Amino acid sequence: MQTHHETSAHRMDPAPQNGTRPDLDGLPLRSALQRAAAAHWGGTLQVIGGGGQLGAVYLHGGDVAWAVSSTQTVEFGHYLERIGLVPRQRFTEVVQRYRARGEAMSFGTMMAEAGLASPARLRTCLRAHIRSALASLLREPQPTVRTGEEELRVDPRWTFLLEEVLPATAEAEQRSDAYISTTIGDDSGIAELLAGLAPLPGYAYSFVIDPAGELVAVHTADDLPVPDDTIRAAVAWLTETEAAAATLMPGKTGLLLMEHGTGSLLARWTGDDRRHAVAVAFSAAGRLGVVKHKLDDLIPRMSRLVGTDTSTTER
Repeated sequence: MQTHHETSAHRMDPAPQNGTRPDLDGLPLRSALQRAAAAHWGGTLQVIGGGGQLGAVYLHGGDVAWAVSSTQTVEFGHYLERIGLVPRQRFTEVVQRYRARGEAMSFGTMMAEAGLASPARLRTCLRAHIRSALASLLREPQPTVRTGEEELRVDPRWTFLLEEVLPATAEAEQRSDAYISTTIGDDSGIAELLAGLAPLPGYAYSFVIDPAGELVAVHTADDLPVPDDTIRAAVAWLTETEAAAATLMPGKTGLLLMEHGTGSLLARWTGDDRRHAVAVAFSAAGRLGVVKHKLDDLIPRMSRLVGTDTSTTER
């Protein structure tokens, strides 16, 4: 099991005063988290189930600072690879330096100094990891908690309101390992829009990139694991092809399509300023017309989330 000391990316500054400790011992995990948040309590919730400890949740002033689960299928390093596009070897090197320096510098600061992740990207990775950990703990039969008083030194950039990371429903708990949230505001709804593409026939994965070609959000089919290299290659193809198109013909690129032997990748831009692009990959079982129609329907909603106007987008 991972521990907070082994993988924390957010212990840095002295914590502000935590609230009065509520009576949490023995409560179901979800209820304990909600009470702790309401009381602005800080400390450790050891999660118990099946006769042993399943994981832990670390809170700071009612906000969630970190969570780990023995049954979590996706580790923090994976999210750094998928969202932050951080090679695992580089991540491992930074972890070793972090441990060697005895937490004299925050993990996030060290990542930024190494040029591996911006604060916004690191926050996205942390949120995805914490949400996944909580989801896996909540899937256990009747998880309860035992409180501890471990004091955390926290950088507030790396803490989250409970509603930002707590899956609202059992269905959301099941999906938490499948999709990655967004850097454009934690409540933007972009990840949920991508999840709405999953029912498309032949659906494999979808993603959003920003104007700089940075990956913003990813969603993959539950029954079809997608290698990180595939996502990276798709993002690279999209950004490079769009840049080349701008030199070949006047005007703004509105849509790009790549067809190959096993499927296709279709991308559409939001707004005349092309602030973001949405891409969908689907197998030969998918129908291009259906996918394009679904993307056309999604783009106005995506544009509102990222603050662009679709009225002049070229088709």
